[in-house]
Amino acid sequence: MAFKKEVSIGIAGLGTIGSGVIKRLDRESVFERDSGLRLKVERIVDERKDRDTFNRPFSTETSSILDDKNIDIAVELMGGYNPAYEFIKRALERGKAVVTANKAVIDRYGKELDEMAIRNRTYLFFEGSVGGGIPIINAIETGMIGNSTDSIIGILNGTTNYILTRMAEGLTYEASLKEAQAKGFAEADPTFDVEGKDAAQKLAILASLNFDCKVSSEDIHTEGITGITKEDISFASELGYVIKLLAIAKRYEDQLELRVHPTMVSRQHPLASISRETNAIYLSGDAHVMLAGEGAGQTATAGAVVSDIKNAAKALQREYSPIRHFGDNILKVKGAKEISSEFYLNFSGLDAPGTLRELSSILAEENINISQVRQIKSKRGDYVPIVVMTDLMNQSMLEGAMKKISETSKRRLKFNSAIRVGIDE
Repeated sequence: MAFKKEVSIGIAGLGTIGSGVIKRLDRESVFERDSGLRLKVERIVDERKDRDTFNRPFSTETSSILDDKNIDIAVELMGGYNPAYEFIKRALERGKAVVTANKAVIDRYGKELDEMAIRNRTYLFFEGSVGGGIPIINAIETGMIGNSTDSIIGILNGTTNYILTRMAEGLTYEASLKEAQAKGFAEADPTFDVEGKDAAQKLAILASLNFDCKVSSEDIHTEGITGITKEDISFASELGYVIKLLAIAKRYEDQLELRVHPTMVSRQHPLASISRETNAIYLSGDAHVMLAGEGAGQTATAGAVVSDIKNAAKALQREYSPIRHFGDNILKVKGAKEISSEFYLNFSGLDAPGTLRELSSILAEENINISQVRQIKSKRGDYVPIVVMTDLMNQSMLEGAMKKISETSKRRLKFNSAIRVGIDE
């Protein structure tokens, strides 16, 4: 391919991220000086005409980018599955390099689009889809992390980390969420974040890249934070833990363990100190490495997109060399009931003789061993909080115990919550 001094870019999607990308490109001078390439935003597409404020050729139709043979890089920032997927697919088919921050599309269609890019001798970049300001995809794919990683443990959602941090500082869940929304860290409808689905999509992408395979967020056991109470956070603190929504991927030979759920993390672990909207990813293998950076908010994502645009621009000047993101390893994903953890269990127990004995008996019948138990006497009433810490157990054992409590002991015992404890590296 002949050397081009100017690289033409078409951007589809002019929301917060898209606007941030254009502003950053307009200020770009160091890259042009160092690379000899000028990055020019040639066309902008958005479904809303009122966003036409950048004095560039503007359209509401993605075809204006797709049909322009002079566009070298198509940038997809529309979000969601469609029309984003069709836009990316058609751009690759026409030989354009594609940059996207769309975790949903990469999670569901990543391998297909990866193969399409190679088939059409072009490139697909998606650093902005995971981790905000953490260049984790580049770190994994280039071996920059410097170890053979068999475990990924991450705080991948800034919204939930902000909410849990503020709850630990004394706010209710509702007040923490409202504050996160006011600061732009949470959507008006936060469901996708607080139920763990956003983190699951990101984990699926990281696990696929790291373990040279392709898994989907639909394969991942996912729990959110909506059931976490201030009482849980207070008890966790008393026991030496903080609660984080963790995304965990581990490889055991031909099996993968994939899960997203609230976890009680020891204050001694590096992830325990990651607060507010910050994201962090802890990788274990031959060594232990943690990468941290801005998560919630759009500034970091816009920066990652611009970085991908620069990498795409440079790649287009060289002899074509394919970049394959997803491999062909076939790895079985362990079911949620196969995964063992220590647990924190929170009950309300009748303040009467025999309640603890009855609880202990039911847990023993399900082979659940208690490592410690606390009955919180400061909150007397008909029922008092009982906190149980268990040894390793699985979801089936927990479900069996809860069923027996519901059937035989609901007058004495009420189950409130269960949270996995610790990070088994």
